[in-house]
Amino acid sequence: MTLESNEPAWPFSKLLVGALLITACAEGPTPNPTSTARMSMSALLEEVSRLHHARHPATPAQVDAFEQRVGWRLDADLRAFYLHCDGADLFDRAGPAFSFPPLSELRRARVVMSQDDTDKAGPASWYAICEVRDGNFILLDVSQQHDGRYPLRDGFREGFPNPTQCPQISSSFSEFLEGALRSNGRWFWLKKLMQEER
Repeated sequence: MTLESNEPAWPFSKLLVGALLITACAEGPTPNPTSTARMSMSALLEEVSRLHHARHPATPAQVDAFEQRVGWRLDADLRAFYLHCDGADLFDRAGPAFSFPPLSELRRARVVMSQDDTDKAGPASWYAICEVRDGNFILLDVSQQHDGRYPLRDGFREGFPNPTQCPQISSSFSEFLEGALRSNGRWFWLKKLMQEER
């Protein structure tokens, strides 16, 4: 889809989000990931291993090799996650709602989504940290940090790489992971995005 500069932001995605929200309402109430106090990263990781499908931990040597390859360091959340499990699938093993890749497969979003590693295909600082069930992605933005953590963006394929159509949806990996674990496999961040658009 070609994005013209004079088009209003979110023309197609509003329709998509609205349709998904209607579907979610028909299936029942969506859990609110912010309805209770935030869980610690250790508690989140224990839940990933106990209820979902975690891979074997990455070794410190694998973490070091990854950081040498990409030229940036994992933040505290990501380091804890990958030393606990080198990727994980949430909910279903076949067709998972959220799939976090192993370090060896963590690539720039523009490579994963556009098969092009040039600046015209998207920012070099966006990485595809999670694939969601419909083939869209959640993007890690390593160009900035909040309280020492990298924020995450909605990797909406139809709007990529327009930053307006790939907005920030979480201030940290742990915040996103907690929302995913409480989501029953749904796109828990969409309702908030729709409210912000009004």
